[in-house]
Amino acid sequence: MPRSRRTQRNNANRLQRLPLELRNRIYEYVVGDITSLTVLAQSTSLMRAQLKRNLPLCLRLNRQIVEEAANAVFHHTLLVVEDLVMRNPVDVSCVVPPGMMLKSVRRLEVTQPQMRYDRDLDDATASPLSSVYDLVKRCPQLRELTIRVETAVLFTTPNDPSKRKTAQELAATTGFGLVFQHEKLEKLSLGCNSPESPYFQRNGPPHCDFVVPFVDWLEQETRARGGRVTLDVDITPDLTYDPSHNTCGSECLRSNTGCIRYVWWYDCMS
Repeated sequence: MPRSRRTQRNNANRLQRLPLELRNRIYEYVVGDITSLTVLAQSTSLMRAQLKRNLPLCLRLNRQIVEEAANAVFHHTLLVVEDLVMRNPVDVSCVVPPGMMLKSVRRLEVTQPQMRYDRDLDDATASPLSSVYDLVKRCPQLRELTIRVETAVLFTTPNDPSKRKTAQELAATTGFGLVFQHEKLEKLSLGCNSPESPYFQRNGPPHCDFVVPFVDWLEQETRARGGRVTLDVDITPDLTYDPSHNTCGSECLRSNTGCIRYVWWYDCMS
């Protein structure tokens, strides 16, 4: 038997003689704290598989140790993660044990546009983590929340920007006001695509009118709580500001109207 193979087996045997609690502490120490986590899908097994691929070679002694290490690191990560990114809150419901608090999370981002932010009480099959608000409640130290907003929720008639909802209608249909109940939230960043598409085909910035009632309502909610939450509303969230992208007579610009910001292209030749 090659020396390296024999050494690996001996190391595995020595490690497995230790109590499981001590082995878990060793796994956590060797891997270290994972403070940034992206939840890719509604599957704990996929998350563990991702962790297995990232284990250092010194922990890949045999299959049992790999499984133990992945499980230990997975549970430890849920306790220490500070930046959490996911496509949808439901994706987290299969990863976070029921009732578990994500006590270290400071920054939370939901990348898929949402229609509602509280749980649909009429849906008896909804999971305990089916909404942004459900997730926010699990993060007592949350400071920054980034959400994509489905533009259609701002209008009484879908895809008709002239039919904008009032503040009362927004509060009733989105449940968004619940987000402001978090006592430690400091910054709320929203991505909400402008109905104008594509933005760069106009010789001027996109109109902000469609989102103004929504922003006014959010600012009112903020003032009611002492103005402690900073608002940032991006109406071109799918566009990246690139000052070097000045070709064919077009100039990439970044502008804002109050807390509403956007990226657009100015046609220098017109």
